Amino acid sequence: MKQAHIATQGHIISQLKEAITGLESESLGVRIGALWTLERIAREHAAERESITVAITDYLQTTFKRQKKIKQKIIDRHSVPVVPQELFYAGKALQALFSLSRANLVIKNVDFSGVDFSNGEIGRIEFIQCIFDRCDFSHAKFFGTKFRRCSLVSAKFSGASFTNVRLRESPISFSDFYGAHFNEFKGFLFESQSTNFNGIHAKYCAFDNVIFADCTFKNIKVYSAFNFSKCSIVRCDFSNAELSRLYGNTWIKECKIDEQTKQTMPSKRSEIFQ
Repeated sequence: MKQAHIATQGHIISQLKEAITGLESESLGVRIGALWTLERIAREHAAERESITVAITDYLQTTFKRQKKIKQKIIDRHSVPVVPQELFYAGKALQALFSLSRANLVIKNVDFSGVDFSNGEIGRIEFIQCIFDRCDFSHAKFFGTKFRRCSLVSAKFSGASFTNVRLRESPISFSDFYGAHFNEFKGFLFESQSTNFNGIHAKYCAFDNVIFADCTFKNIKVYSAFNFSKCSIVRCDFSNAELSRLYGNTWIKECKIDEQTKQTMPSKRSEIFQ
């Protein structure tokens, strides 16, 4: 019995080493096959998940170095480059690791630009100085996630859900949060320019020292405890926002709000500025 266990473990380690080596191959097919293998091992063998996370994040750094010259040619930041097929599978492998994580995981200094995390689960992870520009988080589930000094520019979060999430010094300009759900969300010290918050559902959310410029808050539904503190809110649109459950002016504290923004707020809300 013991010998069988040792043999099985040896086979797993052999597969793991082969897959990690495959990530360095010049062949796209071999690299994708390696990602598939790593995802399978991660799902089946918890003991190997940490080493697999390290292997894939290291691999992403190499991948983005190969893409650097292409990215430098992109002048318009709204233009989304063709994401290499391997990045799609890297995202799926990381999704498996993130969703299976049972302990707090810290990931630092990784460039995830353009990776597809759609429909994934990202919980109990702290990202520090990571880049998520142009990533697709559509319908992803975040819980207990922390972003510190990260970049989430031009990312897709439509239909995503955020529970007990912290966002600090991490810009989200040009990103799309259409229809997202925020529950116990806190954002600090970041810039949000031309961000789409259309149709979001929010409760127990707080923004502190955030710059909102040219953002859309149309049709948002706020259920309770939605607060802006020491924020700058300019040229934003709150048309058709459901803010009736907010009490008085307690949701706005020491904020700078321009006249254009005030005029878009529902009458009962805008009256507090008269």
